[in-house]
Amino acid sequence: MWIALLALALIDGLVTRNPYPSVAPIRAGLVAAILLLCLWWLWKRGVHVSIGTGVVIGVLAALTVADAYQQTVLGLSLWLVYAAVYATMRTVPRDSSSHDFVLFGVSLSALVLIMVVIPHPVEFGLSLWNKNVIGGLLAVTLPAAAFTLTGWRRIAAMGVIGAGVLATVSRGAILGAAAGVAVLIQPWLLIGAPVLVLGLFMLGKYTAMMRFTYFAQGLELIGSSPLFGIGSHYLIAGDGVTQPHVHNSLLGMMVQVGAVGMLMITATISIMRRVIVERWRLAALVVVAAHSLVDDPLTMLPVGVVIAVIVAGMGSDGSVSSRLRTEPSRQNV
Repeated sequence: MWIALLALALIDGLVTRNPYPSVAPIRAGLVAAILLLCLWWLWKRGVHVSIGTGVVIGVLAALTVADAYQQTVLGLSLWLVYAAVYATMRTVPRDSSSHDFVLFGVSLSALVLIMVVIPHPVEFGLSLWNKNVIGGLLAVTLPAAAFTLTGWRRIAAMGVIGAGVLATVSRGAILGAAAGVAVLIQPWLLIGAPVLVLGLFMLGKYTAMMRFTYFAQGLELIGSSPLFGIGSHYLIAGDGVTQPHVHNSLLGMMVQVGAVGMLMITATISIMRRVIVERWRLAALVVVAAHSLVDDPLTMLPVGVVIAVIVAGMGSDGSVSSRLRTEPSRQNV
């Protein structure tokens, strides 16, 4: 699995938000490949559906690929892809073990560090990849390394992945990585998150000001359609170029779906069953939540796919607890 995730991250860097018409078939092909891989996995495991279900799935998959071809920034299509990955992993249980994510994180971080070291004409060595996407991916894998490995392997893996996160200079990813590790070590360390946020943005005052500009534009968009939102495709102005989101996941969702949509999401969450959650999976979600304060990682295809795989593994054994709790750590400290 880690090889598939690595390939997704690298290919996505070539096509994400790329306006050149020649890239459109590659972008659509990437989305089609993800969906076809899900269907192949179901077929391989002997999963069959009724004709009605098959037609619905086929039409949704086709429309998702068509949308990816037409749009440089994916909206609803992103969530359809996430849903397909999640449903596949739940329908055909596959142990998405933390080792997969450790191997993925170490491999991707090694590529990041190599590209940064090699002389390059641009500020960020990974000119083809968005630093926030790569940083977000690495930050999500850090809890798996901290939880799974022991001794020098843990130190080495966390060191490589951590160095990769720092090399991306993505403040949101750094914040998320720190929050995720804090959950594994001592949850009370999260009280230092506001100080960390302030410190990171003091290092880049211009970036901090732009974030507030994005937030203000997001509030204006909410005001333009407070009940039903403005839909999944929107752009805002900032930093001399248009931005595809308001750099805050909660605010961005409110922009898209409005008050009625948020009520529907809240109502759905309220009926979710409670499951046993491994600590590293919970920490990975904390990483995304912290990153979401200053960016919108859920609009980043590779990050969303990785989160879908992680969430699909929660309670995959069918066990349900009376309250949300974490499994005791299996680490040999």
